[in-house]
Amino acid sequence: MNHLPCKQDVASEVVTAQLSNAGRSRLQNEAEQYQLRSKAATLSLLFGAFAMAGFIFLVFMALAPLAIVLGWHGLRVIRRYPDEYTGKGFAITGLTLGLLALFGGSAFHTTIYLTEVREGYQRITFYEHLKNKVEQPTEIAKKLDGQKVFLKGYVRPGLRNNGLTEFLMVGDFGQCCFGGSPNLTEIVYIKMPPEETTQYDYMLRRIHGTFRLNKRLQKGDLIADDVPGYIYQIDADFYN
Repeated sequence: MNHLPCKQDVASEVVTAQLSNAGRSRLQNEAEQYQLRSKAATLSLLFGAFAMAGFIFLVFMALAPLAIVLGWHGLRVIRRYPDEYTGKGFAITGLTLGLLALFGGSAFHTTIYLTEVREGYQRITFYEHLKNKVEQPTEIAKKLDGQKVFLKGYVRPGLRNNGLTEFLMVGDFGQCCFGGSPNLTEIVYIKMPPEETTQYDYMLRRIHGTFRLNKRLQKGDLIADDVPGYIYQIDADFYN
Protein backbone atom coordinates (compact mmCIF):
# COMPACT_ATOMS: atom_id res chain seq x y z
CA MET A 1 0.00 0.00 0.00
CA ASN A 2 1.51 3.35 -1.09
CA HIS A 3 1.70 6.12 1.42
CA LEU A 4 2.02 9.81 0.61
CA PRO A 5 5.02 11.44 2.32
CA CYS A 6 4.06 13.39 5.38
CA LYS A 7 4.72 17.11 5.67
CA GLN A 8 7.58 16.46 8.08
CA ASP A 9 9.42 14.31 5.54
CA VAL A 10 8.94 16.90 2.80
CA ALA A 11 10.22 19.67 5.06
CA SER A 12 13.22 17.55 6.01
CA GLU A 13 14.08 16.97 2.34
CA VAL A 14 13.80 20.71 1.59
CA VAL A 15 16.08 21.60 4.50
CA THR A 16 18.59 18.95 3.44
CA ALA A 17 18.60 20.28 -0.12
CA GLN A 18 19.09 23.84 1.10
CA LEU A 19 21.96 22.80 3.36
CA SER A 20 23.52 20.87 0.50
CA ASN A 21 23.26 23.86 -1.84
CA ALA A 22 24.65 26.14 0.84
CA GLY A 23 27.55 23.78 1.38
CA ARG A 24 28.34 23.62 -2.31
CA SER A 25 28.14 27.41 -2.58
CA ARG A 26 30.48 27.81 0.40
CA LEU A 27 32.95 25.36 -1.05
CA GLN A 28 32.79 27.14 -4.40
CA ASN A 29 33.42 30.52 -2.75
CA GLU A 30 36.32 29.09 -0.81
CA ALA A 31 37.78 27.61 -3.99
CA GLU A 32 37.45 30.96 -5.78
CA GLN A 33 39.30 32.64 -2.93
CA TYR A 34 42.28 30.40 -3.60
CA GLN A 35 42.23 31.09 -7.38
CA LEU A 36 44.65 33.66 -8.75
CA ARG A 37 43.81 36.05 -11.54
CA SER A 38 46.15 35.42 -14.43
CA LYS A 39 48.79 38.14 -14.65
CA ALA A 40 48.88 37.70 -18.40
CA ALA A 41 45.13 38.32 -18.61
CA THR A 42 45.40 41.46 -16.47
CA LEU A 43 48.31 42.85 -18.49
CA SER A 44 46.49 42.02 -21.72
CA LEU A 45 43.54 44.15 -20.66
CA LEU A 46 45.83 46.98 -19.59
CA PHE A 47 47.90 46.96 -22.79
CA GLY A 48 44.78 46.59 -24.93
CA ALA A 49 43.19 49.67 -23.35
CA PHE A 50 46.32 51.75 -23.95
CA ALA A 51 46.68 50.36 -27.49
CA MET A 52 43.32 51.88 -28.37
CA ALA A 53 44.93 55.29 -27.91
CA GLY A 54 46.91 54.36 -31.03
CA PHE A 55 44.03 55.70 -33.10
CA ILE A 56 45.19 59.15 -31.93
CA PHE A 57 48.81 58.62 -30.89
CA LEU A 58 50.48 56.18 -33.26
CA VAL A 59 53.17 55.22 -30.74
CA PHE A 60 50.62 53.40 -28.55
CA MET A 61 49.89 50.90 -31.32
CA ALA A 62 53.13 49.16 -30.36
CA LEU A 63 51.21 47.79 -27.35
CA ALA A 64 48.63 45.99 -29.51
CA PRO A 65 50.77 42.89 -30.25
CA LEU A 66 51.60 42.60 -26.55
CA ALA A 67 47.89 42.69 -25.67
CA ILE A 68 47.17 39.97 -28.23
CA VAL A 69 49.99 37.66 -27.13
CA LEU A 70 49.28 38.09 -23.42
CA GLY A 71 45.53 37.62 -23.91
CA TRP A 72 46.09 34.39 -25.83
CA HIS A 73 48.58 33.16 -23.24
CA GLY A 74 46.23 34.05 -20.39
CA LEU A 75 43.36 32.08 -21.95
CA ARG A 76 45.64 29.12 -22.50
CA VAL A 77 46.78 29.08 -18.87
CA ILE A 78 43.22 29.49 -17.54
CA ARG A 79 41.95 26.62 -19.68
CA ARG A 80 44.82 24.35 -18.64
CA TYR A 81 44.51 25.16 -14.92
CA PRO A 82 40.85 26.15 -14.36
CA ASP A 83 41.03 25.44 -10.62
CA GLU A 84 44.03 27.67 -10.08
CA TYR A 85 43.55 30.70 -12.33
CA THR A 86 40.73 33.05 -13.21
CA GLY A 87 40.48 36.18 -15.41
CA LYS A 88 39.01 34.79 -18.60
CA GLY A 89 36.99 37.96 -19.16
CA PHE A 90 40.11 40.10 -18.79
CA ALA A 91 42.01 37.98 -21.30
CA ILE A 92 39.21 38.02 -23.89
CA THR A 93 38.71 41.77 -23.57
CA GLY A 94 42.43 42.50 -23.80
CA LEU A 95 42.81 40.20 -26.81
CA THR A 96 39.85 41.84 -28.55
CA LEU A 97 41.12 45.36 -27.90
CA GLY A 98 44.57 44.39 -29.14
CA LEU A 99 43.19 42.99 -32.39
CA LEU A 100 40.97 46.03 -32.90
CA ALA A 101 43.85 48.42 -32.27
CA LEU A 102 46.25 46.49 -34.50
CA PHE A 103 44.06 45.96 -37.55
CA GLY A 104 41.62 48.84 -37.15
CA GLY A 105 44.35 51.30 -36.20
CA SER A 106 46.57 50.17 -39.06
CA ALA A 107 43.76 50.64 -41.58
CA PHE A 108 42.90 54.02 -40.07
CA HIS A 109 46.45 55.40 -40.23
CA THR A 110 47.09 53.90 -43.67
CA THR A 111 44.03 55.68 -45.04
CA ILE A 112 45.19 58.96 -43.54
CA TYR A 113 48.71 58.49 -44.90
CA LEU A 114 47.46 57.90 -48.43
CA THR A 115 45.15 60.92 -48.47
CA GLU A 116 46.76 63.57 -46.24
CA VAL A 117 49.12 65.28 -48.74
CA ARG A 118 47.51 67.92 -50.94
CA GLU A 119 48.19 68.06 -54.65
CA GLY A 120 51.25 70.13 -55.47
CA TYR A 121 53.08 69.36 -52.21
CA GLN A 122 55.75 66.75 -51.56
CA ARG A 123 56.01 64.78 -48.34
CA ILE A 124 59.17 65.27 -46.29
CA THR A 125 60.16 63.89 -42.89
CA PHE A 126 62.56 64.97 -40.20
CA TYR A 127 64.61 61.79 -40.25
CA GLU A 128 64.80 61.20 -43.99
CA HIS A 129 65.25 64.74 -45.28
CA LEU A 130 66.24 67.14 -42.50
CA LYS A 131 68.11 65.49 -39.64
CA ASN A 132 71.89 65.58 -39.81
CA LYS A 133 74.63 64.24 -37.54
CA VAL A 134 76.25 67.66 -37.58
CA GLU A 135 74.39 70.91 -37.06
CA GLN A 136 74.40 71.75 -40.76
CA PRO A 137 71.57 71.46 -43.30
CA THR A 138 71.45 68.23 -45.27
CA GLU A 139 72.04 68.20 -49.02
CA ILE A 140 68.39 67.28 -49.49
CA ALA A 141 67.30 70.27 -47.39
CA LYS A 142 69.35 72.57 -49.58
CA LYS A 143 67.48 71.31 -52.65
CA LEU A 144 64.11 71.79 -50.91
CA ASP A 145 64.62 75.52 -50.44
CA GLY A 146 61.61 77.34 -51.93
CA GLN A 147 59.61 74.18 -52.65
CA LYS A 148 56.11 73.27 -51.51
CA VAL A 149 56.30 70.58 -48.82
CA PHE A 150 54.19 68.62 -46.36
CA LEU A 151 55.61 67.88 -42.90
CA LYS A 152 54.23 66.27 -39.75
CA GLY A 153 55.43 66.91 -36.21
CA TYR A 154 54.68 68.25 -32.75
CA VAL A 155 54.64 71.70 -31.21
CA ARG A 156 57.65 72.15 -28.96
CA PRO A 157 56.90 73.92 -25.63
CA GLY A 158 57.84 77.59 -25.75
CA LEU A 159 57.38 80.85 -23.95
CA ARG A 160 53.63 80.80 -24.61
CA ASN A 161 51.06 78.04 -24.81
CA ASN A 162 48.12 79.70 -26.56
CA GLY A 163 47.46 82.06 -29.43
CA LEU A 164 50.59 81.00 -31.30
CA THR A 165 51.19 82.56 -34.71
CA GLU A 166 54.61 80.88 -34.88
CA PHE A 167 56.15 77.89 -33.16
CA LEU A 168 58.97 75.37 -33.34
CA MET A 169 58.05 71.94 -34.64
CA VAL A 170 59.91 68.74 -33.78
CA GLY A 171 59.45 65.28 -35.20
CA ASP A 172 59.86 63.29 -32.00
CA PHE A 173 57.07 62.93 -29.43
CA GLY A 174 59.64 62.81 -26.63
CA GLN A 175 61.24 66.12 -27.69
CA CYS A 176 57.80 67.64 -27.82
CA CYS A 177 56.39 66.48 -24.54
CA PHE A 178 59.14 65.05 -22.33
CA GLY A 179 61.95 67.58 -22.47
CA GLY A 180 64.26 66.19 -25.12
CA SER A 181 67.05 68.36 -26.48
CA PRO A 182 66.86 68.54 -30.30
CA ASN A 183 69.70 69.90 -32.38
CA LEU A 184 69.32 72.48 -35.15
CA THR A 185 68.40 69.94 -37.82
CA GLU A 186 65.61 68.47 -35.66
CA ILE A 187 63.74 71.78 -35.42
CA VAL A 188 61.59 73.56 -38.00
CA TYR A 189 60.22 77.04 -37.45
CA ILE A 190 56.57 77.20 -38.51
CA LYS A 191 54.94 80.48 -39.47
CA MET A 192 51.18 80.06 -39.26
CA PRO A 193 48.87 81.09 -42.13
CA PRO A 194 47.46 84.63 -41.84
CA GLU A 195 44.80 85.07 -39.14
CA GLU A 196 45.32 81.53 -37.79
CA THR A 197 46.67 80.55 -34.40
CA THR A 198 47.38 77.32 -32.56
CA GLN A 199 48.30 76.17 -29.06
CA TYR A 200 50.74 73.81 -27.41
CA ASP A 201 49.43 70.28 -26.80
CA TYR A 202 50.36 66.67 -27.50
CA MET A 203 48.56 66.39 -30.84
CA LEU A 204 50.28 65.68 -34.15
CA ARG A 205 50.38 68.63 -36.56
CA ARG A 206 50.22 68.49 -40.36
CA ILE A 207 51.76 71.42 -42.21
CA HIS A 208 51.55 72.33 -45.91
CA GLY A 209 53.73 75.24 -46.92
CA THR A 210 56.86 76.64 -48.51
CA PHE A 211 60.16 75.35 -47.18
CA ARG A 212 62.84 77.95 -46.46
CA LEU A 213 66.50 77.32 -45.71
CA ASN A 214 67.96 80.17 -43.70
CA LYS A 215 71.58 80.84 -44.57
CA ARG A 216 72.28 82.10 -41.07
CA LEU A 217 71.08 80.95 -37.67
CA GLN A 218 67.78 82.59 -36.76
CA LYS A 219 67.18 83.34 -33.09
CA GLY A 220 64.12 81.94 -31.44
CA ASP A 221 64.16 84.10 -28.33
CA LEU A 222 60.51 85.10 -28.72
CA ILE A 223 59.42 81.50 -29.24
CA ALA A 224 61.59 79.36 -26.97
CA ASP A 225 64.58 80.19 -24.82
CA ASP A 226 66.04 76.67 -24.53
CA VAL A 227 67.20 76.23 -28.14
CA PRO A 228 69.99 78.08 -29.96
CA GLY A 229 67.75 78.98 -32.89
CA TYR A 230 66.66 77.47 -36.19
CA ILE A 231 67.82 77.12 -39.79
CA TYR A 232 64.76 75.34 -41.27
CA GLN A 233 61.51 77.22 -41.80
CA ILE A 234 58.10 76.57 -43.34
CA ASP A 235 55.71 79.37 -44.22
CA ALA A 236 52.44 77.46 -43.78
CA ASP A 237 49.65 77.58 -46.35
CA PHE A 238 47.46 74.99 -44.62
CA TYR A 239 47.54 73.80 -41.04
CA ASN A 240 45.72 71.00 -39.25
